[in-house]
Amino acid sequence: MRQTMEEQPWTADCHRLMAEFNEVAVMAFRQEFGQDESTSVMEMTVHPMEEHIQLNVGPRATFLVDGETGLVFKIGSGGRVRYEKCIGQVSGVTGRELYRWLWW
Repeated sequence: MRQTMEEQPWTADCHRLMAEFNEVAVMAFRQEFGQDESTSVMEMTVHPMEEHIQLNVGPRATFLVDGETGLVFKIGSGGRVRYEKCIGQVSGVTGRELYRWLWW
């Protein structure tokens, strides 16, 4: 049975990560490219799926929050979950950490 985003226990953590990530990423983007450029390529958005939640960063990256465990993984450029790139459990990960993982 599909859970709605509100029923999933990690929803609040995903929104916290999004806010923390965007604070760091948008500031860095503005320093690099100025105030006139659109930040949409660097802003994280939350997308609930049937068995997990995806945290998308424009066209740059996607992180997956596993529905069973709450573990956060980076999705590779081929669209596959990079299990060796487990970042941690969603409640213990920060947006700043996810920003650093963009470059790994």
